[in-house]
Amino acid sequence: GVIRDILYPPVFQHRGINMEIFILGFVFFAALASVYFISKYLAKEEPRFTLGQETPKVGSSPSRQVLGVVASAIKPAEKYLPAAGIKKKLTWAGSPITVLEFFAFKLLTIVLVPAVTYIIFKKADPVYLGVALFIGYIFPDFWLKKKIQTRQRQISRDLPAIIDLLTLCVGAGLNFMLAIDRVV
Repeated sequence: GVIRDILYPPVFQHRGINMEIFILGFVFFAALASVYFISKYLAKEEPRFTLGQETPKVGSSPSRQVLGVVASAIKPAEKYLPAAGIKKKLTWAGSPITVLEFFAFKLLTIVLVPAVTYIIFKKADPVYLGVALFIGYIFPDFWLKKKIQTRQRQISRDLPAIIDLLTLCVGAGLNFMLAIDRVV
């Protein structure tokens, strides 16, 4: 009847499109959008002409507070985490979060994406939960890759202006180290 037509529109009935696959795709793109918006709150924009800092930025947004709580909970397992490669990638990204916060973010997505999938589909189908688990596992890596690309674009955009300002300062009589202190 009417409820069937609302939940399973005629468009899907005639074209043979599986409604569950459509909903899973919708959940996937909604999760991608949420990671994008969460990343906006996790790391604030750096000011122009700043090449980056080695120390993580401190924020008080709710997402940072949640990450802090989860990070403190997994702190005893810190020595078992593969932090070397992640630390290098976080440095390339401008250290938007700490290594422990990154693993807390990964743990949260591994838990929350399958939980949301279960809530939406109201069944514990291993295929859906497996796909959701995989998506939750790879989302933080995609987020970090996006942060690295954004930072590289920012450096590529700002580097000519910085070199120009350094040239002007050195040409005006400052030594190179004073010019770097002045510009950066």
